[in-house]
Parts: sequence; structure tokens; C-alpha cells
Amino acid sequence: MTKMAGGCLSKLYLEIDHHAQRIDRAVLCLGDSNWIELTAIVTNGQSGFTVPMPFGCECTVTDITDRQWGNANYEVEFASSYSRDGVFWAKGFREVAGI
Repeated sequence: MTKMAGGCLSKLYLEIDHHAQRIDRAVLCLGDSNWIELTAIVTNGQSGFTVPMPFGCECTVTDITDRQWGNANYEVEFASSYSRDGVFWAKGFREVAGI
């Protein structure tokens, strides 16, 4: 497993497909300028998706392709006293200039 990105969450953008009841894309700004895009979001079926909050909470994106999960290649973990610890997964990851 390789850490791909990490830092304090300063901005968050979610793109939701209401018909399919899923999150298509999440764009996170970690720090002031490290923008990352995650696609094909996979959540914990029991608890759904928890938005990382408040802004400033620590987030880490890890490459988990060695686990050989068919539906996810990246794991996003965050820790916050407000939203509790959370995790979600994504199939795609790339650095972007912003949104």
C-alpha cells in the first residue's frame, strides 16, 4: 500500500447521481493547493457516506490495488472529532489543478 495524498481538508466537492443513488465523483483540496479527484466512489453499505468534516480534519488517500478489490483501488480515511473516523473507497484517483 502506498500513500498517494494526505493533508488537512480545506475544500470538498461532491458530484451525485440521484437516479443511481451514488456519488460519481469527489474532489478534495488537501491543504491549500493539493487538489485530488476520486471517481466511482464506494461506501460502506451499512452506514452510507459520511462527509469528512469539519474542514481542517486530516485525510489520507492510500493506493490499495494490492488488495485486489474489483471495485476499489484507493482508500480515503479521515479522522474528526465531529464526524468520527470514516473511510470510503474509490476506483479512480488523479491530481487536478482545481475545480
